Amino acid sequence: MVFSHQSSDGGRPLEDAETNKAIVRRAFEEWASGGTDFFDILDDEAKWTIAGSGPSAQTFHDRNAFLAGGYGPIADRFATPMKPEVLGIYADGDEVIIRWNGAAEMKDGQTYRNSYAWFFRMRNGKVIEATAFLDLPTYDAALAGKPLPHWPTI
Repeated sequence: MVFSHQSSDGGRPLEDAETNKAIVRRAFEEWASGGTDFFDILDDEAKWTIAGSGPSAQTFHDRNAFLAGGYGPIADRFATPMKPEVLGIYADGDEVIIRWNGAAEMKDGQTYRNSYAWFFRMRNGKVIEATAFLDLPTYDAALAGKPLPHWPTI
């Protein structure tokens, strides 16, 4: 159950921060335990933006477009599933921020490592808008099959 209340200005309802945080935490816990349904947290019409500059920075205008063009191409390079390690989850109303590290073995023998900050806007228990911050040169190198940079921090 998702609880919400009207904002003080009478505008859109504000989602309950703790409920949203729990939904996102549970999805990450299931993913870290080997679950493959993480992106079910996205609404079908969710907008996902990969922030930054370079070939991978773009906005996908629904869940299927993101899975096909954003997550799918990197996941296809992995020999093992991405293993997330959550460093922090923060929530305020309908917004949830997740800071996490991820690692996966790639089909070419390299280890993909990256650090992420994902900003979610939630409605009715689903992500309706996401902005992802990550090290795009590492992501782009992995997609291109190039040598990956060393990651001393994770």
